[in-house]
Order: sequence, then C-alpha cells, then structure tokens
Amino acid sequence: MKSALSNFLFFMLVIFVSLLLCEGLLRLKNKDMKNYTIEMWRYAKEVKQRSDNPRIGHEHRPSVTATLQSVVIRTNRYGLRGKELDENYASKKRRILFLGSSGTLGWGVREEDTAVEIIGKSLGEDVAVLNAGIGNFNTSRYVELFLSKLSVLKPTDIVVNYYMKDAGLLDAGGGNWLLKHSELAVILWEIANQFKEENSHSAMLDAYHKLYQPDSRGFLEMTRALDRLAEYTHSHGIHVYFVLLPDLYDLKHYKYGFAHDIMKKQAEIRNFDTRDLLPFFQGENDVKKFWVMPTDRHPNSLAQNIMAQAILEMLQKPVEKQ
Repeated sequence: MKSALSNFLFFMLVIFVSLLLCEGLLRLKNKDMKNYTIEMWRYAKEVKQRSDNPRIGHEHRPSVTATLQSVVIRTNRYGLRGKELDENYASKKRRILFLGSSGTLGWGVREEDTAVEIIGKSLGEDVAVLNAGIGNFNTSRYVELFLSKLSVLKPTDIVVNYYMKDAGLLDAGGGNWLLKHSELAVILWEIANQFKEENSHSAMLDAYHKLYQPDSRGFLEMTRALDRLAEYTHSHGIHVYFVLLPDLYDLKHYKYGFAHDIMKKQAEIRNFDTRDLLPFFQGENDVKKFWVMPTDRHPNSLAQNIMAQAILEMLQKPVEKQ
C-alpha cells in the first residue's frame, strides 16, 4: 500500500515537473511574438480589463502600453488606441470617432500605419480622429461602449467599421484560472477547440449564412444595437458612416457578398452613409499580401492604407443633414 502511494506521488511529481518544463519552453519559444493565439492572450492580459458594464464585457485599460506581435499598442485615458486628446479637442471643427473590433484597432499594425491615424493626418489639425476599436468586440459591445462611456467625447461623426463577425454572439469569458496564467493551457485549449469545431471555409460560409438569418439571435442583437445608435445619433446631430470591411480570405472568388448586401440594407434604413470596401480589394489573387502574418489575416499596413483612402474619400464629401 505504502509502495503504491509512493509510486503515485512520484508519478504526479514527474507530470508536474514535465508540465512546468513545457510551460517554460513554450514561453521561451513564443518570445518571438509570432504565435497569434498567445499574442491575443497577452493582449487580453496586458491591455484589456473586465468592464463594470456587463453589456460591454471587456474594455481597454486606460493609459497602458504593451508590445504585442512586435507592435506597440498604447491607450489614452479613455482606453482609445493612441495619444491623449489634444487640449483643444472640444473646439475642433470635426471630432470623428471610429467604432469597431480588431481591424479598426489595427491589430499587428503600428499605430501610425492604421487607417484611423492615416485619416487623422490627412484631415489636418482642425479635425480629431479617435480609435475606439477593441479586439474581440461585436456591434452590441461597441455601440454600448459608445453610449455608456464614450458619448462624453461628443463626436460630430461616427464611423462604424463593420466586419461580418460583428453580428456574432460573444461570451463573457475570463473565468478559467489556468487559461489566464498558462500559455500551455491556452495552446491545449486551442487544439481542443480545433478538434471540436469545423474550421473549413465551407463550414465558415455555412455558419455565416445561419448567422445572417433574420431570426438568428446574433443578427437580432446586432440590429437592436444599430437601432440604439441610430436613435442617439439622429437626435444629437451626429453623422454616421457605415463601412463594410471584407474578409481577406479569398478575394478572387468572394463568398460573403450576401452578408454585405444585407448590411447595406440595414444601414440604408437607418439613414447611415455606407461604403463597402470589398471593391477596393476584390480580385486580388495573393490575399496574403494584405495579412499581418502568414497565419493571421488581420489587415496589415497595406490593407489599412487602402481602407484609409476609401474611407477618407467618403469623409471628405459634403453631407446632407440627417
């Protein structure tokens, strides 16, 4: 009996030491910042915090700086990516606030190369352009973030950078101690999910078709959020630009045009100015030229510049009062 217990304890010790060794080796390997899953995990740890508003889920910590995927991400006191607001902010002729998720944030892209920064520099000193993009956000979350926390910025214009996943549902997350503190646990969790889920392009296409059914829960929550945004902005004289960002997976034989068509109609009925960015990318054979990494198809600096020029053209046009 005593021998069996000793053997069991020794076996558990070997497993524990082996796991520690694997964790250490993994952390050493991932110092190159090229593992997308780990860099997103670090982003959640170093830049994000749980929001006191459960409808937001998580938000950026104010006034932090972190190097993620070899790129510096800094936030100001409002949790926006970029520098602090100019002391003359309130007197600016235009104050343009960008809402969106990681493509708007500029994941994997230097701050000065993001579409938001390029647009800000192009519009000049009389215009403030602010980046409220947050990774792993959806429409319900970024609309709630604006209405509950960022409306104090009194924007004259709002640009909604909409991506197809923004109609999806998001869970609160953040409850697993191991996933918070162990890179090994994060990688094992990712592998397990890949076995559980179908990740083929055809499966993704089928999932998006289901998501954009009029009675799907995600679609209904997204449209309710847009209703709230439209009601607030119309009553406060804020002009809304609705920008459709394409998926940068297969631009030559693009399969998601149905989602773009649906969302253009949703924007139109709310009297939002709309621009679909798909034509600015469509037909390109080498889609990876637009990716931040070979395994990460977030828009890189080239793609961000294309986005910026397309949005800038829309922002510079005279607008009719809503």
